[in-house]
Amino acid sequence: WFFDDYEGDNFSNVAKEQNPPSREEWLWKRDAVANAIATLHPTILALQEVEGRGVMLDLVKQLKEQHQLTYRLAFV
Repeated sequence: WFFDDYEGDNFSNVAKEQNPPSREEWLWKRDAVANAIATLHPTILALQEVEGRGVMLDLVKQLKEQHQLTYRLAFV
């Protein structure tokens, strides 16, 4: 479950349940996912259970800034 800490766009029960309780916990989770991706350095990557496009953009930004990895993003 990849949900950020912003509660304003959590309309489903799942989103409300999986929302990190604090900004710090969201950043920890985002950074841990970015670190795992950077370690694997995949050519193509697919993620499931992502809250929304903003969460993906945040992850892509972290990958670029902290790991110098650039990915094109497609969100469905």
